[in-house]
Amino acid sequence: PNDNFIESLKDIRQLKLCVSIDGIELLNEFIRYPIRWKIFEDNFLKMMNWQNSYQNILLTSHTTVSLFNVFNLNEIENWIIDKSSAFKIIKDIRMVPLVDPDFMNIKYLTPQHAQMALNKIAKNSKTNSQMSDILQSVMQNPQSENLRKQKNQELKEFSRSMETIRNMEIKNIIPN
Repeated sequence: PNDNFIESLKDIRQLKLCVSIDGIELLNEFIRYPIRWKIFEDNFLKMMNWQNSYQNILLTSHTTVSLFNVFNLNEIENWIIDKSSAFKIIKDIRMVPLVDPDFMNIKYLTPQHAQMALNKIAKNSKTNSQMSDILQSVMQNPQSENLRKQKNQELKEFSRSMETIRNMEIKNIIPN
């Protein structure tokens, strides 16, 4: 939205703007294609300025957690906090597991990978409080090996097709 649009909304009692961010830089570009990081970042800063200027605007963030970004949740949260710290305005950072497509759901992490993700987020209070129970559940109720392999194959096929469409190699964005 441009500044004229936001100016026209100043008489609304409360306007909640929710920023969807699923990664930083190339990871966000891959997941939220065709977004370009620089445009996203500029728009995010613009929205923070709007919230700072208008009392009725509330800015929040939302991350859809998938197998693509489960190991990057700290980076996402830290980026949001860092960018918003000058404004002291982002109070609501939501991280919710992806449901569909099913093969990207974090329930297909191995218990060992779920523990690695849990260890990584343990340092961030917001991320930890929102995701630790889910990762604990993955560790305690793992999917069968055969189902995990099947879903992993679906994820690989999907990733290959996305690499072609996006002209990006996932191995350069998400290490093993």
